Amino acid sequence: MAKRNCSGSMPLSGRRKAMPHHKVLLVFILATTSLFFACGSTSAGDAVVFTTIDQGYSSGIVDDRKAAISDQAAWEAFWAEHTSRTFPPAEVPAINFDADMVIVVFSGEQVSGGYEIWVTGLAENSDNLFVTYAERVPAPDAMVTTAMSQPFHLIKTKRSAKAIRFQKE
Repeated sequence: MAKRNCSGSMPLSGRRKAMPHHKVLLVFILATTSLFFACGSTSAGDAVVFTTIDQGYSSGIVDDRKAAISDQAAWEAFWAEHTSRTFPPAEVPAINFDADMVIVVFSGEQVSGGYEIWVTGLAENSDNLFVTYAERVPAPDAMVTTAMSQPFHLIKTKRSAKAIRFQKE
């Protein structure tokens, strides 16, 4: 049995020292981050830059759609469908399809407001371009508009001939 000092506690030399909370947290963060990057490195590679062309909740496109557009004729047809509920329709944004392409994500027509979709990142490896997106669905008791909505996000990025893979977060 360990000797106790006059205050009734064990002397410092006999105690098990607990790791300070900040060190435990640091070890946890490092381990989690290492695991995340080790698991994620098999599917996606380098980050790819993109810019938003349009994002919102009202579109003439009512189906769930994830696609890439890489030529002017397809872009103009898509834009006409997308802006078919807008009066007057917005002009087609200029895209240089020799250098760029457009990626679109739509979550389909929803029965109310409060829904959202957005691209969170692009990454590529030697074979694929990965489009990661997120969706928000309103809570059952959320106060939302009663108007139907068609959440979407349209982005522009550098042109790629790689297979495009959409991944929901």
